[in-house]
Amino acid sequence: MKFLITFGPTDEPIDAVRAIVNKSSGALGAVIAYALAYEILGEGNELFSGSEVWLVGNKKAIKKFRSMRSSVPACVRLVEIDGYKGHGSQTEALQAAIEDVMTEERIDFVLHAAAVADYTPSWVLSQDDLVQMTVDYLKERRDEGLLDCKRVFDHPHNKYLVDYVQWLFADPQGKVQRRGGVSSQRKLSSDGRGLIMGLRKTPKIIGKIGGFAEAAGYKTQMISWKLLNGVSEQELYDVALAHGRKNGSWLVVANDLEQIRDGKHPALIIDVASGEVVARPQNKVRIADELVKLMAKKGCE
Repeated sequence: MKFLITFGPTDEPIDAVRAIVNKSSGALGAVIAYALAYEILGEGNELFSGSEVWLVGNKKAIKKFRSMRSSVPACVRLVEIDGYKGHGSQTEALQAAIEDVMTEERIDFVLHAAAVADYTPSWVLSQDDLVQMTVDYLKERRDEGLLDCKRVFDHPHNKYLVDYVQWLFADPQGKVQRRGGVSSQRKLSSDGRGLIMGLRKTPKIIGKIGGFAEAAGYKTQMISWKLLNGVSEQELYDVALAHGRKNGSWLVVANDLEQIRDGKHPALIIDVASGEVVARPQNKVRIADELVKLMAKKGCE
């Protein structure tokens, strides 16, 4: 059998040294990878014999994985997404890496445990840049009466203001760079009065995983994760089940962030087809053990 595990965060760059990050360390995905490797390399388990694991994550997550053992198991293939195929966004890099692995290999199980960023910076402006761009805009349109505040603010439907906002948000980074302003390709100065940043949505990778397999001529079983914070168990279950049905998951691992502390990592493992909670592990090791057992059972069907 062949397994693909995504793990850890996707960091989205603001400039050459800063990024939007989340709290994921990749520890759970690493524990699952080692649990699979134990079964694959152990004796007497014919079902897992000869199996391989592709572990896909960023440099920080892979460092976490390496730190947990003295060596990388022979059955584990590490795929680092930092700069993968020239992508600046790690989320886009992760998607490309998943698609490549699933195209080249017939993956039986995808464990999509990565904490994928929902947004990535599309442009960054300093306050000084914004002021100067606004001044330039008003000067260029002096003949339209934009320096007459009463005329601007009394216009029906705020046409002048709408036009200005549309102009500003049409390639603002390009406008700044043409003026020699800030650039996401270098470290932004911290001497200014502040920064204004625009965000664009990242691709929803989870909804594409089944399609990657189908395009390569096979079907895969996906295990996905749903994390909420400070909700009832019923709400966690309902949201996770809906998430699994929407994205074509076989299993969903549902967690409440508020309960993940002091070494505890409680989860509901939900069979999406039946809606049954098939396990209630209380820590990372037990989550890994339960998932390995469930995949073994599925592999025997």
